[in-house]
Amino acid sequence: MLSIKNNQQLFDGLLLKSLDETLRDTLGENSIKKTICEDLFLETIYSKLDLCVEWKKGYKFLDYIEEL
Repeated sequence: MLSIKNNQQLFDGLLLKSLDETLRDTLGENSIKKTICEDLFLETIYSKLDLCVEWKKGYKFLDYIEEL
């Protein structure tokens, strides 16, 4: 039987992958990387948590989400 923590981790991973996949399917792989959709999403979610995004070289979208 899975613990609540394991269930939460599984759900979190599924949520992140689903969001990423939906954005890529809807806007296309190149649109996600060349436009600011991911950046805007990150700025929005960080703001809702009263945080500022600290942009880090080499970090990708999921890295920021996992860090949150």
